[in-house]
This record gives sequence, C-alpha cells and structure tokens, in this order.
Amino acid sequence: MINSSQSDDKHNLYCISDHLLFTEKRTRMGTCCSTAGVEQNYLHIPMSSGVQGKDSGAVTDLETLFKSWAWENYLRSATGKKLKFREAQIQLVWDHVKFKSEKPVYTQIDTPTPGVSQGVPNTETQAVFTSRYQNDTGVSQTHAFRAEKTTSATITTAVTIGFAKEGSFGLELSLPAEVAKATIGFGLNYTVETAEENTIEKSMTWSTDTTVTSEPNSVTLAELEIEEQTSNWTFEVKVMIKGRITAIIKGTKGITSVAMTIDGDVATILADRRERAATSLPTNVEIKHGKVMWPVMGKCDFRFGVSQRVKVSPGKQIDKKR
Repeated sequence: MINSSQSDDKHNLYCISDHLLFTEKRTRMGTCCSTAGVEQNYLHIPMSSGVQGKDSGAVTDLETLFKSWAWENYLRSATGKKLKFREAQIQLVWDHVKFKSEKPVYTQIDTPTPGVSQGVPNTETQAVFTSRYQNDTGVSQTHAFRAEKTTSATITTAVTIGFAKEGSFGLELSLPAEVAKATIGFGLNYTVETAEENTIEKSMTWSTDTTVTSEPNSVTLAELEIEEQTSNWTFEVKVMIKGRITAIIKGTKGITSVAMTIDGDVATILADRRERAATSLPTNVEIKHGKVMWPVMGKCDFRFGVSQRVKVSPGKQIDKKR
C-alpha cells in the first residue's frame, strides 16, 4: 500500500526523468531514463549518446548529474507539501568549483599539401593593402608607402571526450610549441570556453612605412602582403575538478520562493553517482583525496599571420596614344 506522500515522491521522480530525457535530446547529450531504483529515490543517468561503458567517445553533462543529485536530496529531506518537478526550477551555483588543467599533449593531424611531410603547416599569402601610383611624367618619382591593417588570428576549439557544463568552464591550455614559436598573436595560453565548437579571435596589426619608386610613364602597384599559417591539432589533457557546488530549488508556480538550498562536495557527489551506477561516469575518471581528475580530449584549429612583406610590381608603361 503506497500512501499519498510516497505517491507524490514517485510522481516527482518520474517527472524529472521525463524532463531530463527532453533536455538531453534537445542538447544532444544522450538520453535519460528512470529505473527500478526510482523506489529508492534514485535516477539513472547514463553518459552521452554512443557510449557503452567505454573510456572514450563521451561528453558527460555535469549539469544533469548535479541537478539529479539536488532533486533526490530535496525529495528525501523536504518536509510538508513538496514541489512537483514540473513546478520546480533548479539553479546550480558553480562559484566555488575550480577547474584546473594540466599541461596538454598535442598531435598535429593535418597534412595540408600533397607531397608535404606531416607537421608542416599550410601557408597562404593575402594582400591586405594595395596602393596604385601612376607616373605620367618622363622622370622617376618616389612615393611614401604607408599602410596599417588589422587582421584576425583565430582558434577554433571543440571537446570530443570529457565533460560539459552550462556556461563557460574556461579551461586554460598552453599553446602547441610550434604555434607559440610561430606567432605572438595568441600569447602563451588560450581558453576553451565551452565543450561545443567555439572560435576565439585575436587582433593582429601590421604596418609599413617605406618608399616606392614609380618609373616614368608607367603605373606601379605596391601591396602589403600577409603570410598566414593554418594548422589543425588534437589535444589530450587531464582536468582537476574540486570544490563545493550549491543547488537552489525554487517553485515556478504559486509559491515562487526558495524551497531548499543544498550544498555538497563535487568529488563526494560524483563518487556517489558512480557507486549507484557505473555508467554515470567514464571509467577513466579518477576520484580520490577530494579531487576529480577528468581526461578531456578535443580538437583545435589555428589560423594566424606569421610575416609581412611589401610587394612592388614592375612598372607598366602608359599607352599615350589612347
């Protein structure tokens, strides 16, 4: 015989299961389903789509894991009339959770040109400023060629294996040594803002101040050219996660005040998730001494200017018969 309070709790758990299933489909982070553990206030949340308990191929949604933990604690601890999940809003506060990455290992994956060995970046040249000098006289002329142009250096990143969270988790990584040597445009480090594909732009300014000679009765072109390199890499890095996360549960209908605030250690919470279901975390995630060490893999594409030159074309004779 199930009393009304137990019935409400079970209804709430089924609601969170339905909601998380919808959320996971919408964000392409896999699916969620309720299990027999529902009777024990337990919700099984597998890893992202395509993962079958292996060490690779997963991007785990931390938001889903922590919201499930918060809702289970609310159902166990709240007294009196409880919210139904469809009437609740769960807000996670990450202010006291730290993410710190170790030194990444890079592998260059592109061979840009047939016949060019692996590791040689793709190089192309573009004219960013052109000046035309027409000399209709019979004597040579000199002109000051001054130009300044700002171009963009870009880093495009995406996480293929690891974890994701709402907003930015801001993983700071050092540059591949080859990229750091080739350009100062990115500094020494860059930040992976989100797990999804994301492009970071940095401005680079080029300038020249030189003299161009225009021959008699001819047209001379002077161009400021920028040589750019592109290179594509994969990276592997271990990310340490530690600290405490706070979940704030509010009502969305009727009484909209805070129903409960829950605080917990992230390592303890994730260890509990794993103990309840081995598939909730990848097997290569280490949890010990209050720290979580999570392997993250991804890809990063770099495009940046490496040098500039002034190109002066041979003088073209002006046809005065026209």
